[in-house]
Amino acid sequence: MELSFGKLTELYDENHMKIFELFESLVEDILESKVSRVKLCKTFLNLKTGAALIECMVNFGKESISVKVLHADDPIKAITKYYEAEE
Repeated sequence: MELSFGKLTELYDENHMKIFELFESLVEDILESKVSRVKLCKTFLNLKTGAALIECMVNFGKESISVKVLHADDPIKAITKYYEAEE
């Protein structure tokens, strides 16, 4: 999905769950189930590089999974920085 870093941060500032709403139908298609609950777990925003990684815990049925929304020119570097920030 095409989404600029500026639009991503704008949506996040307005209501961070709006970002997930953009992807909700895709997630439901992949899970073959309706999403019952979404909880924001962690956010990584780097204004200098324009990288963003937003992690949500998604409940569906009796199961749950972690879903990450990633925006970056260098996805591997952004994921590495995300996990380094966790330590």
